[in-house]
Amino acid sequence: RLTIKTKLAAVFGVVVALSGASMFLALQNLGHLNQTLEGIVNGPAARSLQLKEMQEDLTGLSNNLRAMILSSDAEALTEQRQRLAELYTELHADAEGLIGAFTVEQTNIDMQTFMETLESYWTVSLQVQDFAEQNSDVEAFAITTSEGSAAITALEETMGSLIDALGRRLANGDISTLPAYETANAMFLKASDAFRQQRNILLADDDPAKQDEWLNDYRTALADLAPGFAQLMRVAGSIEPTLVAQAQTDHENMVLAMDRAVEVSTQRTQYNANVLADGEGATLRSEAVDLLQAMVDRNDVVLEQATIDANAVYEQSRMLLIGLLVGSALIALLAA
Repeated sequence: RLTIKTKLAAVFGVVVALSGASMFLALQNLGHLNQTLEGIVNGPAARSLQLKEMQEDLTGLSNNLRAMILSSDAEALTEQRQRLAELYTELHADAEGLIGAFTVEQTNIDMQTFMETLESYWTVSLQVQDFAEQNSDVEAFAITTSEGSAAITALEETMGSLIDALGRRLANGDISTLPAYETANAMFLKASDAFRQQRNILLADDDPAKQDEWLNDYRTALADLAPGFAQLMRVAGSIEPTLVAQAQTDHENMVLAMDRAVEVSTQRTQYNANVLADGEGATLRSEAVDLLQAMVDRNDVVLEQATIDANAVYEQSRMLLIGLLVGSALIALLAA
């Protein structure tokens, strides 16, 4: 039979052994749990944050491009273009850094596809930015409201003076001035009509079909102006040579200003920017958005599973330690 001293020594030895085993297993499981958590933080969790930042940058690319199309301020356009370049550089670098970083191979394939789609989208975006910076609608209106308005005002003043001078001659009984008077009045109206047609073209820069229609009307009006002023020179040149010569010069200046405005307007850069952005640009952006979302969803599944696995390790370690503690207590109780 064992003495009390021997029993106490045996129980103490078993308890110490179980405590040592508990400590060893605790440290081992703690290391495994720490490694698992570190893998989550530096793996799927970090990649989840990166993917969501990429989604924000992609949205920023689209929003800034749209703002650039709508802007008419040269300084704002320059700032928006610079911001777009920064966003693209950051987004491209993030995508490049994540290729091959995922544990799911399909996500690595999708990231490569995303980067290629992003590059194609950026190529389209650069074309849209070029169109937006040209700002043809704003430039055309600037020309017509400065050069054009000055030219038509000068012509109308000269023609008004010429009509008045011819009218006085006619009122004084000089019937020979009647053809000149009628021609001057007709050309005054035709010049005003041509200028109106030019303005119509500028107003229709977002409607190619309507702009082409009004462009034909404008060309018809111009074609009627040139021989009309030549006729005015023939019938009134000897009567009021100074005013007729000035009217001819004013007419030529007006046509030059109108043609400049029309040439710029028919470039339709804002319209082209919208068509390109809403067409090919929108398609590529949608593809990029879908790819990113698919990668986010897939990575969230990986993150969720990693969290479940880490929790399972924790629960397993906890139950094992509780079991060892309970066993130690039972042995001590039985020995007593």
